[in-house]
Amino acid sequence: MPCLFTCGRMITAGDEDAIRQVPAEAWKPSTAQDGTPETDKDVAEITGLMTRAENWPGGLRWIARRVKPSRHLRNLTDKVLRQAAGDGRIGMDELDKRLDAVYAAKTFAELKPVTKDLPSHGTVTETERADLARFGGVAASPGVFAFWGGFSRKGAWVVPPKFSARAIMGGGELDLRDARFTERITVIRAVAVMGGIVITVPDDVEVQVTGAGVMGGFVHPAFERSPGAPVIIIKGLAFWGGVNIKRRDQRDERDQAE
Repeated sequence: MPCLFTCGRMITAGDEDAIRQVPAEAWKPSTAQDGTPETDKDVAEITGLMTRAENWPGGLRWIARRVKPSRHLRNLTDKVLRQAAGDGRIGMDELDKRLDAVYAAKTFAELKPVTKDLPSHGTVTETERADLARFGGVAASPGVFAFWGGFSRKGAWVVPPKFSARAIMGGGELDLRDARFTERITVIRAVAVMGGIVITVPDDVEVQVTGAGVMGGFVHPAFERSPGAPVIIIKGLAFWGGVNIKRRDQRDERDQAE
């Protein structure tokens, strides 16, 4: 049965423990809601592994989705390893072993330890080093939904390549300043019906807004992208409501708190 609605939230330590308990054979290829195969994603049910499952309404299921490392991240990790071998930090046998791990990795969590003990410098650029810290990870869900209520996604969370945010007679916020991105280009479809959505983005990203307003609108400033930064495309509809895109530096909130 296809998933008609999803409810996103921050992944907790308990969630991560549950995901680690999922046997390899339980992961199945993911499909989009229209039935299109998603070759870069796998899904598995973890309802029975969750400590909160007994408190949930009957029939509610928890499905975890993991995003495979992109070709860009694999190639970048390959470059870091070959640079380390050229500098004498690792031997050729170790290089072969780690390269095998790079191309066998099914999640970013499996890819990250391969270069954990290696400094990134030399022919590896500042942009490439930033990529390792900013891109990759496992997205918790493909979207959020609020009806007569609200949603909030902020802090350290992982944004999938396509993310849906819908608020009907309610409101929500998406804060991307501390988020990781699974891909360099992210498409967010924001729909606000008699409600509002606030999207806060880092000050170095490129934002393209193509949403339409009917007795409502999309509010956004001009954006200039820094080299290597993510590209965020925001589409959707504001009907008797609004979608407000804000650009803030990560220091803004801390400065105001002080």
